[in-house]
Amino acid sequence: MTAITFDTLKYANTLEAAGIPRAQAQAQVEVLAEAIQDQAKAVANNDKAIMRVEARLERFEARMEASLSELRQEMIQLEQRMIIKLGALMVVAVGVVAAVVKL
Repeated sequence: MTAITFDTLKYANTLEAAGIPRAQAQAQVEVLAEAIQDQAKAVANNDKAIMRVEARLERFEARMEASLSELRQEMIQLEQRMIIKLGALMVVAVGVVAAVVKL
């Protein structure tokens, strides 16, 4: 994460030069510096959350790819079993037709 730099002294001096009393300028500087710091922390937390989501997504994608691979293998096995059964059925059908023709 990139650090956010904020020159509080320069900001306070700019406010004072514009006619704002020193105490008020210092209060504004403190409030603004705190707000910037809070936003920087929020951005850092969001970055961490995004990184966690990305890691979970990568794990999910890996699991999905593994599941897809298993599914493909099962489909290949099913196709092979269907071919064998269809071949056996055709042999039986040819045998039945041949037997009927002889009668």
